[in-house]
Amino acid sequence: MAETISNNHQAQKIPDFHCSWYSPETGIYSSKHPEIQLPKTPFLDVVSHIFSYPNNNSTSALIDSLSGFSIPYSHLFSLVKSISFGLHEMGLSKGGIVTPMNPLSSFSEVTSLGLKRIIKVPKDAVIGEETQTFADFYKLIYSNCGKNVPFPKAKIKQDDTAAIMYSSGTTGASKGVMLSHRNLIAMVELFVRFEASQYKEMNTNENVYLGVLPMFHIYGLALFVFGLVSLNTSVVVMRNYEINEVVKAIAKYKVSHFPVVPPMLAALTAKVRSLGGVDSSGLTGLKQVSSGAASLTTQHIQDFLHVLPTVDFIQVTSI
Repeated sequence: MAETISNNHQAQKIPDFHCSWYSPETGIYSSKHPEIQLPKTPFLDVVSHIFSYPNNNSTSALIDSLSGFSIPYSHLFSLVKSISFGLHEMGLSKGGIVTPMNPLSSFSEVTSLGLKRIIKVPKDAVIGEETQTFADFYKLIYSNCGKNVPFPKAKIKQDDTAAIMYSSGTTGASKGVMLSHRNLIAMVELFVRFEASQYKEMNTNENVYLGVLPMFHIYGLALFVFGLVSLNTSVVVMRNYEINEVVKAIAKYKVSHFPVVPPMLAALTAKVRSLGGVDSSGLTGLKQVSSGAASLTTQHIQDFLHVLPTVDFIQVTSI
């Protein structure tokens, strides 16, 4: 359940369990919002779905917070298709399943997994440039760029497995969860696009999100890799989390939305307090901070609302 605490510091009261949208007999909560119609066609993959929405080609899709280098939406889909073509040329056919891993893993850690082929990614890759040092990487992303070669389009079903995501292990041993394209499509519509629809006064084309959460976990993957792309929203990506650099990035890129986990929220509150508040820290463009993955204490929430009184706060909790 998502509980929104707005800038007037008045938390929405959680209704009594004996309400119309909760059944104590079944333990099921029913949404009070109209039902969202998900795509019914059996043949649909999540990439085709998110790129089926119109976008502003001049908008930056991804921005590197350190260098300022950006990839506009006008180039993003062609890069996705080129990489897909490159993977096909390397022998990956329909049936390939994604399992994200930590990009900070060392080369020796990756090779210990016994993978058939490993492609090293340069730390400071620049689209449009090419070096022999990372020849496989550049071959992958430029495989079909500017070439009049038919693109091998496989028939993907919504029920086909798209990814295997591993839990962090906070509640026990790490577990792999198989997600279908249907799961990911529903996640885009219900987790990201529905939440955005609740803020109609906020033009999604003008929103800028700060991406600090790891994209190899489901929170970051669902939000930054899939959901926000369907909204034509810009994402400023940070290579590493460091609170001083976070505050600088929010101010520099006029970040409007900052998704966090509890320790990040506490660090942001303390940093803004030390700088003298929102105005002094240059965070006047920040509209919303959302926290998930774990619960916050009441004190953390109160401290945040006191230090950043103009920022809407959303906590994703479970009952």
